[in-house]
Amino acid sequence: MEKNGLFGLLVSFLLFLLLCCSTVTEHNAAGDSKNYQASQEEYNTAYKETYRFIETIQETMDTGNFPAWKKLLTAEYIHKYSDPRYLKRISNEPGLKNNHIVLHNLHDYFVYVFIPSRSGITMDRIEFITQNRVKVITIVNNTDYVIYLLQKEENHLWKIGVW
Repeated sequence: MEKNGLFGLLVSFLLFLLLCCSTVTEHNAAGDSKNYQASQEEYNTAYKETYRFIETIQETMDTGNFPAWKKLLTAEYIHKYSDPRYLKRISNEPGLKNNHIVLHNLHDYFVYVFIPSRSGITMDRIEFITQNRVKVITIVNNTDYVIYLLQKEENHLWKIGVW
């Protein structure tokens, strides 16, 4: 049983990398030169803020607190990951399909995709896109993967976004 659990975790992580992450180059085909050039102070401040924000995300995953997690999302993120067509597409991916998991709503996405795919993943660095949008990057086998797209809302709080 422990072997199946480990296999399931590996499949979830791979599914996460395929569906939810992109390499830095894939996500920014125009190249890094168009990214916002933050000062060292801006970078340090944003890094600390996003690090704390990711700790909050981790707490919601650890407790399975869906209502708290949902408050960390932009309206666009909620719309995308609640879309029945998108959920159907993800449900047909081998990692979920082989485990007979069908996603019906955002809560299912949180439980069956988000938590298993992001638990324990570390933030290695951030990359500014604009003054209020950053990519959170982890490095796996010398490859950079975007694990979160975060944006600072008008209330100056970070949210998980899509763009």
